[in-house]
Amino acid sequence: MQDDHATPDRDADARALQNLKTLIDNLDVGVFSIEPASGVVLHINAAGARILGFPSVAEAIGKSILGLYSDPKERAETWARFVADARTRERGVVKFEAVRLRADDGRPVNVLITLSITFDAAGQPTRFDGTIEDIVERKAAEKTFKSSEQRFRFIFESSVVASALTDPRGIVLRVNPAFLQFLGCDEGDVISRPFDDVVCESDRNPGLFAKEAPAVGLQPVSGVETRFVRRDGSIAWGLVSLSWMQEPDGAATGVVSIQDLTERRRLEEDLLHMQKLESLAVLAGGIAHDFNNILTAVMGNISLAAETAGVPQAAAERLFRAEQATTRARDLTQQLITFAKGGAPMKRPAMLTDVVRESAGLFLRGSNVLCDIAMEPGLPAAEVDVGQMVQVFNNLLLNAAQAMPDGGRVEVRLASRPVGPADGLPLAPGRYVQVQVQDHGPGIPADRVGRVFDPYFSTRQKGSGLGLATVYSIIRRHEGFVTVHSIPGKGTTFTILLPATEKRPCDPARPPDRAPRRGPAGRILVMDDEESVREVAIEILRRCGFEAQGVEDGEKAVEAWRHAREDGRPYDVVILDLTVPGAPGGAEAIDRLRQFDPDVKAIVSSGYSASAVLARYRDHGFAGVVAKPYTIEELRDVVESLLPARDARAD
Repeated sequence: MQDDHATPDRDADARALQNLKTLIDNLDVGVFSIEPASGVVLHINAAGARILGFPSVAEAIGKSILGLYSDPKERAETWARFVADARTRERGVVKFEAVRLRADDGRPVNVLITLSITFDAAGQPTRFDGTIEDIVERKAAEKTFKSSEQRFRFIFESSVVASALTDPRGIVLRVNPAFLQFLGCDEGDVISRPFDDVVCESDRNPGLFAKEAPAVGLQPVSGVETRFVRRDGSIAWGLVSLSWMQEPDGAATGVVSIQDLTERRRLEEDLLHMQKLESLAVLAGGIAHDFNNILTAVMGNISLAAETAGVPQAAAERLFRAEQATTRARDLTQQLITFAKGGAPMKRPAMLTDVVRESAGLFLRGSNVLCDIAMEPGLPAAEVDVGQMVQVFNNLLLNAAQAMPDGGRVEVRLASRPVGPADGLPLAPGRYVQVQVQDHGPGIPADRVGRVFDPYFSTRQKGSGLGLATVYSIIRRHEGFVTVHSIPGKGTTFTILLPATEKRPCDPARPPDRAPRRGPAGRILVMDDEESVREVAIEILRRCGFEAQGVEDGEKAVEAWRHAREDGRPYDVVILDLTVPGAPGGAEAIDRLRQFDPDVKAIVSSGYSASAVLARYRDHGFAGVVAKPYTIEELRDVVESLLPARDARAD
């Protein structure tokens, strides 16, 4: 009875064993048993035979695999390690990658082997059972990945685009050299710190990186213009893009790229400055023209009143103070003219060092600010309007002095500098004179430094906001360029570039040395559309000994000049207002006057002009120029310069 019951059990065991054998034989993973000493294959399935290059399972059984090691030394070391390694003896299982040679063609193949080792009582291995997997494709993929990683590393490190790798929360993991150059910092300043630390606070994007759930909802970002704070405190502009890279372990790495827009933004801001000035030019010109006409009448009448005989001392003192206030108003109007279109410079070769010294000597005298001027040997001259350059350096020195109320030193450095296309400046290639004016004050905040040249913008409580706008306009009108660089806590530097010239500076022309006049002083015709200006000019000329009459427009000036010639009492000089609304002005009148009197001596006068007539008055047929508002002395001197000495007229 017992035997009858045992037979079904043995059959079941046999079937289970057969099923297991079938399963092992059909696995895609090689399964084998090997005798350790000889390396003879005791058992192997079809997948194992195929991986090792045997034609079949039958061909593999009884064959030694010792010859399939690519390196016999590696075989000996590996086997010895299995036997000697206590951890292997304890666990009885070891897993490793190896290279084996196929039995059929000797071709090497990468395999992953898992061995279960059976030891005898003496501790020697008696049997190796294990699995073998073909990992050629995996190794090839790893090689490709490694090659891709190396290429990525090379591209990352050598790219001219500033790049950084971050974790999902925005902590900087790695940066390339271009990133460090962009921010002017070292790796220690950014590695392991939040990316937002280098972004201007107002430009930070709270949704850029993850907060609570780093692996969820990470979105790419592209083309966001962002301001960055460099290590020296200056501002750099960048176009930020962010993409996410999935790592093999499932983690996400942020790839931040920053295209440097600093230079482009600077040029855009420069263009914006120019557009702002253009939009204000018409308004400023109209204000300057009308205001200077008013100032001409005011200044003239004050001067005439002060020179009237019998004026009490107290009244004379008040008139003098009023004249001083009017002069300051004229200076303000001149700044309006300068950054409007009408401020065309009247250029001549000049040494900018002399202009700086003149401004520093007059403007800083008596202050607690010293001016240190250094000039490069062989510095060329620049072709400039000296009067406008005095305004430039007066404003820059005033700005420096106001930045150091407790005193200090202003450093002015002058040098020659070549400019080419590679410099990226809005200047024609050539040689320039560079002037740097540096103070050691508190500097200008980064969010305000870009606006210092804006009209009516001032960093000082008592500033008018016209000084630096005037500087900007004068330099641009001289075909030059001006920039500002400021480091909070360390000071501000203005850099000016002006075209150099090979011409030699000449001494200012001296007025002719004439003997005192006797007899008739000359007949003067005054044309001005403003009655108050016309009347005060006539009165000034009469006080100076001239015979003067006035008309209100160019048409009447031509007729008056013609009639005077026909009557045998010609005018000696005509003063022509350049701009007359709704009627011919000075430019039209001088053309008609010269048609029948080529020797006409005409003086152009204006409080503002949108053309360059005042700057190049001789090219337009005028013999002299007087800008409104003018003093008695200025009007008298320009008229007398066109007349012969009075002794000669008397003869």
